Amino acid sequence: MNFKMFSHQLLAKIDTLTHKQLIGILALIAGLITVRIQYVHMGWINSDSVLYLEAAKWMVAGDFTKALAIYNWPFYSICIATVSKIFHTPIFLSAQILSTVFFMLATTALLNIVSLLGGNNRSDYPVWLRLYRGRYFTHADA
Repeated sequence: MNFKMFSHQLLAKIDTLTHKQLIGILALIAGLITVRIQYVHMGWINSDSVLYLEAAKWMVAGDFTKALAIYNWPFYSICIATVSKIFHTPIFLSAQILSTVFFMLATTALLNIVSLLGGNNRSDYPVWLRLYRGRYFTHADA
């Protein structure tokens, strides 16, 4: 099967889906790709992440004073600590879960915005593909 034939078949399948189905499928695939990237990077974190994780660790321990002394914008650290407490997961895994969920939500929001601007199933797919062209997904030093 050549590329032209494959692309026509893919577009025919995309046309049969409702818009909500396509957005759901693309958001799920985005989440799976995000999980794969996290696995490949094997725990790579940046300097901001260290602060979030350390603050979340102190929040789980119940010491909000130390957490705020480390990083005084607590929203993401509170989210990490909450996921860690609810699901009894390590802090780092909780942060990875949140990153995946937030990226899936951002994907859904972007595709809904495209739809509001007059987009359709055929315009959603290229926009979705564009999400994976940034430095974040192609370089470990980003």
